[in-house]
Amino acid sequence: MARPLRVAVLLALVVASGGMLTTATPGDARRPGPVPSHAPKAKSVRGCPDKSLVPTPANLGRVRTATQCLINERRRSKRLRPLRNDVALRDAAQNFSNLMVRDHFFDHIGPDGSTLSGRIEKTGYGRGSGTWSLGENINYDLGPNATPLLTVRRWMGSPQHRIHILERRYRDVGIGVTFGSPLPEGGPGATYSAVFGGRG
Repeated sequence: MARPLRVAVLLALVVASGGMLTTATPGDARRPGPVPSHAPKAKSVRGCPDKSLVPTPANLGRVRTATQCLINERRRSKRLRPLRNDVALRDAAQNFSNLMVRDHFFDHIGPDGSTLSGRIEKTGYGRGSGTWSLGENINYDLGPNATPLLTVRRWMGSPQHRIHILERRYRDVGIGVTFGSPLPEGGPGATYSAVFGGRG
């Protein structure tokens, strides 16, 4: 008899605009309210080229790489193992960023009712390991505020997002970045998804 699959899922989202963050926790059906952004100043990150790159349609691969580098720099500063780039998680994150921009929504649940665990299960990530843990951070911002450095700095300034970045159980990460805003009235910017995973 197959052992039941156990999944732990943590979610966090950020809407960053005009120096404000909006956060939500699972199960909170109310519209989350804005709270002041007091993100800590980032320590010097010398090993991450392109950390201040403003996303354009032509440089999104470099933006993804810089975002993962910055996340791993934060983990190393706490003596945590860096996260590996996982193709399944990266594809799921990229597809979800694309979907948010295309369908003009900003949430962990897709318009079709899809959830993080359901999206990742379809990729085969964690299959055969018995237990796995997942977390997700999402963010968008416009123009020069949409850089990898400012995105990771905002995540680190929010307790829910920081937990994901510094979670010991996680071993893998996938970063998705799409040029554009999830809101129809938004201007040029970028929409980020980071999916964190640990198997076994």
